[in-house]
Amino acid sequence: MQLKMNKMLVTLSLALPLATVTPAITDVTASAAQNSHKVTHHKESEKSFALDKVDNYKKAKTYKLKTKDIKIYQALFMADQPVVSFSHAKTVKVNDKKVRVDKKIVVKESKAKLAKILKDKKSYKAAKNVEYLHVEKIGWIKASEVK
Repeated sequence: MQLKMNKMLVTLSLALPLATVTPAITDVTASAAQNSHKVTHHKESEKSFALDKVDNYKKAKTYKLKTKDIKIYQALFMADQPVVSFSHAKTVKVNDKKVRVDKKIVVKESKAKLAKILKDKKSYKAAKNVEYLHVEKIGWIKASEVK
């Protein structure tokens, strides 16, 4: 009788924490799913472009800015398609006009819809190339803002 009681006590002591933690875990994963869903919504100021070319520099290159006030963009890259979405994050005033750039991307910009650019070769070639540079510790800027 004592042995059966011990087995039942051990089983209960092992199962009880799992029974109380499981509802808390499902609440956390449900709220995480809701939060990730909020992030994927496109903002009004967000624009998507077809990604044409990516250059990663082994050593960061130094560029000189035209002005000290620059528009910084936040970039979101799609994993399954060559698409990048830029949203205007903020305008930053830098102390030094020299910035270090570690990445450069070229995107296709057109009035045509993004899906058409990705599927149709003629509209892809007709689209205008726009360059964006990744400034270390700041974010993405248009290449037209540097000299």
